Amino acid sequence: MASAEATSVAPLFYYNQILATPGEEFGLNFFEPRYVLMCRRVAARRAPATFLFTPNYEDYTARAGDWAFQVAITSLAPSGDARGAYRVRARVARAVVLSAVWQETESHGLHHAAFVALVGE
Repeated sequence: MASAEATSVAPLFYYNQILATPGEEFGLNFFEPRYVLMCRRVAARRAPATFLFTPNYEDYTARAGDWAFQVAITSLAPSGDARGAYRVRARVARAVVLSAVWQETESHGLHHAAFVALVGE
């Protein structure tokens, strides 16, 4: 039987395909203003070096009850382009279930979610 861990909160990254599965590492180039803001916060250590990735094929929003992957950022570097983009390497830590989702005000549309990971089987 599975048990639930304490609820945590992290920003959400939407994409329309599975990037990786738990244990795998992958790379991204974040250039959208909402994700650049997320990366700036991580770089300034005002935010944990983690985010949630959820594939979304319709409207790039998530809802309570949706699943996502918790992703740990392993390296983060400005790309040096005019948009302020960041190159990110990350590793998928685990699958989680979203318990609440909201959009941060004045963040260019950055979403956050409360989530719970199931432990045990």
